[in-house]
Formats: sequence, structure tokens, C-alpha cells
Amino acid sequence: MKFFLTNVCFMQKMFFFALVAGFLALIVITPIAAGDGALRFGLGVGNHHSKAVDLYWQYSFAPWLDKPDYQLTPFANLGLSHWKGSSVDDEGVNFKNDSIWGLVAALGLRYSLTYWEVIHPYLALSAGPSYISDNTFLDRNLGGGHYIFNLRASLGFSFGEEYRHRLSLDASHYSNAFTQRDNTGFNYLGSSYGFSF
Repeated sequence: MKFFLTNVCFMQKMFFFALVAGFLALIVITPIAAGDGALRFGLGVGNHHSKAVDLYWQYSFAPWLDKPDYQLTPFANLGLSHWKGSSVDDEGVNFKNDSIWGLVAALGLRYSLTYWEVIHPYLALSAGPSYISDNTFLDRNLGGGHYIFNLRASLGFSFGEEYRHRLSLDASHYSNAFTQRDNTGFNYLGSSYGFSF
């Protein structure tokens, strides 16, 4: 049994690092002319009124569909995330860990309505692996050691010169995707701002 668990842990690590290497390769190999890069900053509120802060680089590839009224654009995210909460809950129970940080990678799709000239509303969905500094946060047992997965849905709009500015509302979920027995997960709602270069 111990041998099996050791191999499962090793496979999780290898899978995680292979995905991250794939994301990096996509961003480095894809010609710059095919898309654009954006620096994004986000703030959110999660379980037990915890705070979440994100800072990441988003690279948008050439659109898969580019019609007069809409676009479907693939993108990749690489970034940092920090979660901070109170060390004591409302009932006075102490939490083991009230602050963790993580590395986030994800691939996603953005569906943009381009009918209007002033703004382009969009819906974006992304998913990918994450590395977190601890597998517990407040009362959450994320399981899976330091390697988990992230899902994000964003509703926002692009505006300004060449639509370089982006504002969005984001719903994020982090968990081990049921690869371990413990899978409490961490959720937060927030907003983010991005500027394309």
C-alpha cells in the first residue's frame, strides 16, 4: 500500500510539472504577432471572509473564431495567488494555517461580443494546475499535497484604445479534483483588472 501511495504522489507531481512546462512552451513558442499579453491584478473574498489576491500574466492567442459580431479566443494564465484569513473563526476555534500562497497556471477560452464599438463584453472559462504552499487553509483540507487544480469563470468587458483595458467579475475554485480522499476545496468571488500590451 505504501508503495502504491508513493507512486500516486510521484505521478501527481510529474503530471503537474508536465502541464506547467506545456503552458510555458505554448507561451514562448507562439509568435508574438499571433496574440497579445496582459498583466492582470485581482482581489476577492473567499471562505470565512478570507481575502484572495492574484497577480498574473495572461497571454491571448490568435482567435479560433473571428466573426463580425463575436470572437472565440484561447488564452493562458501564469501567476501568483495569496490567500489570507483570520486565525480564529466566529466561534473562537483556532485555525492551523491562515495564510498560503500559490503558483497558478491555466488554459482557457474567452467568448467576446464585438458588435459594439465602445465595449466588448465577454465570458471566460479557464482551468489548470496550481502549486500551493500548504494543503490546509483555515478549515479547508485541500488534500493532494501541494498540487491542486483551479477553475475560474469570468464575466467582464474590454474597453479603451484597442480594447486594452479589461474589467471582470471572477468566480474561482481550487481543489484536488477528487484525486484524494480529502477535498474540501476553496472558493472565492472577486474582481480583476487587466491591461494588454
